[in-house]
Amino acid sequence: MSLQQFIDGYWKARPDDVLEIDDKISVDYEPTCYANELRDRNPILLFNRVDGYDGIKLINNVFGTKERIAFSLGCAEKDLYGRWNDIISKKNGNPSIVSDAQVKEVIYGEDSLDLLRLPAPRHYKEDGGRYISGGLIAARNPADNDIINLSFARIQLLEKDKVALSMHSRGHLWNYYLLSRKAGRPLPVTVIIGAHPIYYMAAAARIEDEYSKVGSVIEPKLTQGITNDIPVPADAEIVFEGEISANEEFHEGPFSEYTGYISNRSTNNLMHVRSLYMKSNPIFLDINPSNAKEHVLLSSVAKEAPMMQEIERFMPPNEYLLNWPTASSHYMAIGSIRRAEPGLAKQLGLILLGLDHYLKIVVVGDGEGNTKFRELMGRLARSSNRVGNMDILSGVFCNRLDPSASPEGTSSKVIFVINSHDSVTAARGGVENSLILSHTYRDDGGLNIILDDDIDLSNDDEIIWALSTRLQPAEGIRTVDGRIVIDSRRPHLLRPTMPEDVVQRVRAKVRSLRAVS
Repeated sequence: MSLQQFIDGYWKARPDDVLEIDDKISVDYEPTCYANELRDRNPILLFNRVDGYDGIKLINNVFGTKERIAFSLGCAEKDLYGRWNDIISKKNGNPSIVSDAQVKEVIYGEDSLDLLRLPAPRHYKEDGGRYISGGLIAARNPADNDIINLSFARIQLLEKDKVALSMHSRGHLWNYYLLSRKAGRPLPVTVIIGAHPIYYMAAAARIEDEYSKVGSVIEPKLTQGITNDIPVPADAEIVFEGEISANEEFHEGPFSEYTGYISNRSTNNLMHVRSLYMKSNPIFLDINPSNAKEHVLLSSVAKEAPMMQEIERFMPPNEYLLNWPTASSHYMAIGSIRRAEPGLAKQLGLILLGLDHYLKIVVVGDGEGNTKFRELMGRLARSSNRVGNMDILSGVFCNRLDPSASPEGTSSKVIFVINSHDSVTAARGGVENSLILSHTYRDDGGLNIILDDDIDLSNDDEIIWALSTRLQPAEGIRTVDGRIVIDSRRPHLLRPTMPEDVVQRVRAKVRSLRAVS
């Protein structure tokens, strides 16, 4: 099953959740701007006419909701985690190899290929160029050539036969590259743009041999590469093949990363492209960057499901509720334990941090089944043991794109435990037992959270995002006479922006679309 077949099926089942744009758009900013302007409705966006790229449609926000991801896996949203764990636990054998492949309807060799014919958008003003955000990179393991891995990397379009890469997630693809570089050889890789969502979910799962997993969802058929010995989905939209140089660099970036900020961190790799092939009328899949919901959800679901499974496997029997807020950009988890037991909430916090090095803030309440951030932090403010229920760990391995991380890739991390019996003990009012949110320093509340001026204090998503991405717990958290002060201010981080004329133009078109609907 192809990306196009998935879209057709989903469109038929959820016609109000796919928005077709017939107006001609520019690849400069407009696809991302449409998604931003329609963030409340959050539909899949299909752009039928891309200026300068006749015959190629562009689509984004395919992964923007858990319901869509669940639909692509053939289940209801409530069954998503169980379905995903079932998929990755099975090995279905290698898909069949076919020679008659739709993706080879149009082929460009080394002398005729031109990557600039692809409608890769410039997403934000601060980005270093045009980016292929919906590309999967397939590579063979140099240590075991039978293993093929699918990974994500930043892909910056440079010239007709060159792209720059950043493999800063430092997963399987990065390890393959290091092995090849050590041997003094380039690493052959193939970039796949546009395939059934199961391939993207498998790539986000940080496993190997992803092709053996997709058979639980679709009947996959692969076709051999043209210049690389790496098979690709026969019904993929667009593919190009080449090698990552072992000794050349290109200073890629900056780019609007999932944290919601512009990032200059990069592995600065260079790929030479040898072939390009595609369907006769392909769809170019774009994944909205920055902290767009689909950018965060795509990798969140793939790791949350096995984490939930491991918690149920290793933690004592209980009812565990977990919420990974999309707004936190992977850095916060909120948990709740239905039946309170001494020390169990802290144990849950520790296992969450141990399972996911992205996490920096864990909030766990017991005895209530509540995972709402503001309510739990309000209970902590009223707790008679609020300081004792907070634990900070320093010098922990973390994700390098965390804006508060050290240059070495470490961070402090914090666990907040909210015990139901503590809250009852200190249920009295008064400022000294209140949760206070402010833009300036305060320490008179039971729990004081200080945020930068750009954060709306009434918007929980913005508060969660700012805390998750800006707070360095060991530096920003202190206690004052039994009260907690959390100072998350980090004013010099660069948020991505759009040209104002593009925003106004797209906003007017969105208003007209709403008027018609």
